[in-house]
Amino acid sequence: MVINFAIKRYLFTFNITIMETFFEHCRDFILEQLPEFEGNDVYACDLPIELTQGMNCDGTFTYSTKKAIELIHEWWDDCSDFSDYEKFEFGERSNPFDNPEAFLVRMVIEGVNIIMQKSNFIQKKWNAEKIELTPAVLRLLRRQIGSLVEDCDFRYGVFDGYGD
Repeated sequence: MVINFAIKRYLFTFNITIMETFFEHCRDFILEQLPEFEGNDVYACDLPIELTQGMNCDGTFTYSTKKAIELIHEWWDDCSDFSDYEKFEFGERSNPFDNPEAFLVRMVIEGVNIIMQKSNFIQKKWNAEKIELTPAVLRLLRRQIGSLVEDCDFRYGVFDGYGD
């Protein structure tokens, strides 16, 4: 079940916990953000960056260090995988508790990037000219992203599989 991202953020503000996996969070975030880009022309390889630009500029998506720490505890296994991914890709590993909000922003940005790359449409257009995000293209992306099943592994940069 996909829960509206705005509702989740509202519930988050009032300490109402919704247990969701890291994958679900990233997938739902994409599904919520895509309609905001209708009519835009964007390179497929830049779409994940465009979707996460707000949180990247703000340096947070929780607006609460306490909430960020709670999510790190909730998504501990995924945080560990992301930390390993950072070490492999960038040569150093950050401590998620040094700056929990920034750590989660980096983690979500990469999660969104990985999920977006699992779309067949995005894969085909990755190095192509800009694509216009028409209502038909957005419906296709929402269907492809929405049908992904959870299987995240930062070590291989993949979320495997589509649902039936």
